Amino acid sequence: MDFFSSFFKKLKSGSSFWRYLIVGVGTSGLDLSLFTLFSVVFEINEVISNIFSTIITVCVSYLINRSFVFNSQKTGWASFFSFAGVTLITGLIIQSFIIWTLISFASYALPSLSPAIVNPAVKICAMGVGAICNYLGYRFIFTEK
Repeated sequence: MDFFSSFFKKLKSGSSFWRYLIVGVGTSGLDLSLFTLFSVVFEINEVISNIFSTIITVCVSYLINRSFVFNSQKTGWASFFSFAGVTLITGLIIQSFIIWTLISFASYALPSLSPAIVNPAVKICAMGVGAICNYLGYRFIFTEK
């Protein structure tokens, strides 16, 4: 137990970048899992699936990023809507555009490839772009002035 509490203490006092990276992997896994569940298992349109997975993930991500990643004391709806605004731009607009474009391209270039492969792959590409945009936006929101 000492190892984990020591590791957690070092992580908590270290750079927000590393905490963001660790939390980002977890929330990205949640986002990808939900997207795949909606788009592949339930066969919901990919853009709609992205919207559902993003909205659910942003709620979880806000709580973790505010308290653990950026150690922010800011609370309330203004902080949440600022955070959600960044995520909505990157998750709903930028990621949805990337998903729609890459799935359209894949259906044309590789029509025999299964959605079970294509959909998660394009979501991962979109999430990579979104992660960079999110980090820059979140630093602005949670940095104390």
